Amino acid sequence: MSISKRNLIASTVLFFLLSAFLLTPAIFAQDENNDTKVIERYKVMLKRKPREGSSFDRLYQFYLEGDGLTAMVSDYEAEANANPKDANMQLLLGHIYKRLGNDTDALAAYQRAVELAPNDYYAYFALGQLYVALRKHEEAIPQLTKAATLSAQVKSVSPEELTTIYKTLGNAFFSRDRLDDAIKAWNKISELDPQNIFARIELADLYREKELYKQA
Repeated sequence: MSISKRNLIASTVLFFLLSAFLLTPAIFAQDENNDTKVIERYKVMLKRKPREGSSFDRLYQFYLEGDGLTAMVSDYEAEANANPKDANMQLLLGHIYKRLGNDTDALAAYQRAVELAPNDYYAYFALGQLYVALRKHEEAIPQLTKAATLSAQVKSVSPEELTTIYKTLGNAFFSRDRLDDAIKAWNKISELDPQNIFARIELADLYREKELYKQA
């Protein structure tokens, strides 16, 4: 290979290396800017509808991979302090505390959400779910019962969410040996959508899980 060709190849390689070196900071800056925009979109979505689910999971993951979960707690505590009467912020704080294993603060946040939004079925449901997770079924039952009652008045509640409410309530009743109440709650699952064969299969699975084979 001639010297001129070797020089040309060397120059080309050097050009690409320098280009990569110079462009990398810009690419990282662009990625960070995009992440910031995405995070803000998730925050807006969750502030409007503070549900545990894919949006909350994604935001949690962004914090985990970025500023860290301590920053997430600080951000939402500051937001809650700035808006002390915002029930949705209390719900989001409750989700975060629960995910971090801070059950005491999660309970306090959910209880505050119920106080601020006494007609919001989801606040009672979130509180009831946490009581069930803590095996405090006696405390869970009135919260879940209230959630079920209020959810029946809201047309926007999805069948999947209604099913989860009544399933959780039935499990809480069963754990307190209130079998008749548990059966009523579980039967509500199929009553919500009589034509939904999957709801009936799920109900049968629940009965089998609890060894109620006749009902199954």
